[in-house]
Amino acid sequence: MRKFAGSLLIAAPNPADNIELNDSGALMFRAIDGKRSVAEIGELVAAAFGIPVDEIMDDVAEFVADLGERRIVDLFEASDAAPTSVDR
Repeated sequence: MRKFAGSLLIAAPNPADNIELNDSGALMFRAIDGKRSVAEIGELVAAAFGIPVDEIMDDVAEFVADLGERRIVDLFEASDAAPTSVDR
C-alpha cells in the first residue's frame, strides 16, 4: 500500500489488479486485520461516515469480495456461526 497523489494505491500480485482507494476504501482496507468480520468493517465505515449500516453493507461486501478475487486479501470463515472474515 502506497500513498499516491492524495490516494492510497494497493499493489496486487498482478499489476493490472492494482487499486486506487478513496477515503472509504482506505478505511475499509485498513480495518482488515484478520479478526474483524465483514459486518464489523461495515459498522466501522457506517459510523465513520454517519450513514446507516444497512446502506453500506452491500458496498463493503462487494469491496472485500473484489479484494479477494484480486488475491489482495484472503477470505475465510471465522467459524460456522460467524460471518466471513478477511486478512491481508
